[in-house]
Amino acid sequence: RSRTDLVKRALGQDASHLLFLDADMTFPMNLAHRLLRWNVPIVGANYIRKVDPFTPTACGLDGRPVYSDGEARGIAPVRHLGFGAILIAADVFRALPQPWFLMPWDEAAGGRFIGEDVYFCHLARREGFSVMVDHDISREVGHVGPYEFTNDMAQRPGA
Repeated sequence: RSRTDLVKRALGQDASHLLFLDADMTFPMNLAHRLLRWNVPIVGANYIRKVDPFTPTACGLDGRPVYSDGEARGIAPVRHLGFGAILIAADVFRALPQPWFLMPWDEAAGGRFIGEDVYFCHLARREGFSVMVDHDISREVGHVGPYEFTNDMAQRPGA
């Protein structure tokens, strides 16, 4: 409900973009400017979940985790990413049907709830919007728990 209320308030004030930042994220001061420069409707950071195994929140178009380490540079399309650090053009919300944020049960995914961030990304993609991850910003974003989780801590399967 909070996300929906915030989006409606921003749209009512003619905002051009909405920047979602979770309280447990660290990020560079110029994050918003760097995401804006891509001039795409949806772009955000990939960050590590705070549970072992430490895997990225971004999921590729092939359904596999996306790693923002090594050679990954610039932006790339993804199936979904978390809302910990994401910039969305206000026009995306104007174009999408409501509700924008749900947590539906997914029996096919092993009987679990789908997060509202994943739901939003799937809705946006279904309506023709690309969801992009910024690999460069991702390497500068942390997810704070007992310590700061960063992309260099990602655990690749079989590695």
